[in-house]
Amino acid sequence: MHTASKWRKALRELTSPVGWQDVLPEYVFYRGVEYAETGRVVSWSLQDGAIRAVVRGAADYRVLLHIEDVEQSRCSCPYGGPCKHWVAVALHVARETRLDGIRGGQPLDLDACLGSIGDGELPGYVADVMALRPDVSLLLRATRFVRTAQVRWADKPSLSHLHQEARALLLAADQIAQGDAAIPVESDAPPPVTVTYTGAGWESARRLIQTFADALAGATPAALAPYAVYDFRRLVARFGDDVPDDYELHHRALLRSLGAPLATAVKRLSGLGEAAIDAWRAWSLARLSEATCAEDALEALAALQGGWFDTRHLRAACERVVAVDDFPRPPGLEGCVPHVPWVPVSLATRIEENWREMIAFALQMGDLAAADEIVRMRPVSDRDADMRLARAAMDAEEWEIAESSLKRIAGTRPSADVWQMLAHVMDRQGKSDDAMSCLREAFLCDPTDERRECWLARVPDEIRHDAIIQCANLLLNQRHLAAACGLLLHQGRLADAWRALEVGLQGAEMWSPGPGLERVMAAFAAQDAGRLVRLVARVALKAIGLRGRDAYRRACRWLVVLRAGLMDAGRGAAWEEVRAAVEAECRRLPALRDELRSSGLLA
Repeated sequence: MHTASKWRKALRELTSPVGWQDVLPEYVFYRGVEYAETGRVVSWSLQDGAIRAVVRGAADYRVLLHIEDVEQSRCSCPYGGPCKHWVAVALHVARETRLDGIRGGQPLDLDACLGSIGDGELPGYVADVMALRPDVSLLLRATRFVRTAQVRWADKPSLSHLHQEARALLLAADQIAQGDAAIPVESDAPPPVTVTYTGAGWESARRLIQTFADALAGATPAALAPYAVYDFRRLVARFGDDVPDDYELHHRALLRSLGAPLATAVKRLSGLGEAAIDAWRAWSLARLSEATCAEDALEALAALQGGWFDTRHLRAACERVVAVDDFPRPPGLEGCVPHVPWVPVSLATRIEENWREMIAFALQMGDLAAADEIVRMRPVSDRDADMRLARAAMDAEEWEIAESSLKRIAGTRPSADVWQMLAHVMDRQGKSDDAMSCLREAFLCDPTDERRECWLARVPDEIRHDAIIQCANLLLNQRHLAAACGLLLHQGRLADAWRALEVGLQGAEMWSPGPGLERVMAAFAAQDAGRLVRLVARVALKAIGLRGRDAYRRACRWLVVLRAGLMDAGRGAAWEEVRAAVEAECRRLPALRDELRSSGLLA
């Protein structure tokens, strides 16, 4: 953080009761507020992190206010400790130094810039309110200033003149945002005659800023409009340096909303011909090339995102953002990830948003090649962006782009639906073997009967045996015991199915059976109930031998599956033998008996 921003932030923390609650009474704080609002601070200067000021009270008192260590502050008044003069100075200086960059070192005469409202133009009660509420008066004058912009700009103003007006409006908006006034500001509405007293000062300021941006976009000369809106947006971005932390997200939303006026201004510029658009593109890229950090690059990139730029400029913008992505981060971690503490959260979020906006804009332009390249350049993978690109490419029958997008998704967060889509894309390109492999991956992700049949229908007879055995082994590795055995049983490979069951049950006392195993158990029980009982009972007994409630619950789940399979196969007698053995084990393990009863295995 820059030094100026650092001390202004520290000063803001002193401009609330919380900032002073440990050093002075509450009533003293509010007396200081009264002094600040009545203009008792005569003069002030900042030197070495301390404010030297003169405050007029019963006499002129000299204040030395240390911003970062308030207890070292001093005042020449007789109070003898933290006093109202300290508070008055802090509030006054905080107000004076807000938007220092926008002021440009030159204090502006807001009354002269914003104009005034005559007494005859407003009802008397509104004039009375204006006399009592400076923020309401300023809001009404700023509203009039925005609505009369087209009349002032009829003589084709220069960019410097528009810049001066933008600064004046933002300074007024800053003061309004600190007040409580709130009135609707609509471009086609008559001057307001009522004032609503709410805590929506920020909302009023936001509406003023957006309305002024719309006026710049639509009422200034077309040749100047995009440059004027971009300059105003840059000022609004700097306005965020002094926005209180609670309004950081609101400011970011305001900044994004100014993209619409910028797009409008650039579209107007396009009516002047290709030469004007080329000049705007060159100017925008020049702003981008001057960026020395990611934040500057993103502000310049906003100009390009106003619209009407081609693939070459879009790619150049992406390359510039990547080039200045120089924030420190842990070794091996690439990209701007919001939760990494080395990256400022707000800036990292802005970077993420810009990548999404660039991809969305390329898709909006219908340039799938540019969108694909932007997604490839993105430091952090984005499944949603890849999926949008894949669907757009499939609709446009751009199969290679769809393939690359789906492969990126499958490489990070695979799912059966993604593999199914990729199989379709491979088919449309005549890649039958790749399509068959994708269907197998879809079955491995979601081993349903439908996906199994879809894959088996594509497997040639000469490799069917090896393909089935390999797939069953992969399913066993993922603990899809039911799917692995079901695949082998479905293909009539009984011996292989028994071997798969024996392999799959190794160590099974440490995990619970998956869904669909009852049907597989029934098929095995119909072939050899005794063998099945020995295999599953061994697992249950091993689980019981581990002791503990969790182990007993796993044993009960295996016994429930075994009983269901035996009953479905009509081998109830085999289950009675298992139940008798379990009952004998229960006599010395009361906790096991409780779990068996809760599972319905014992009466």
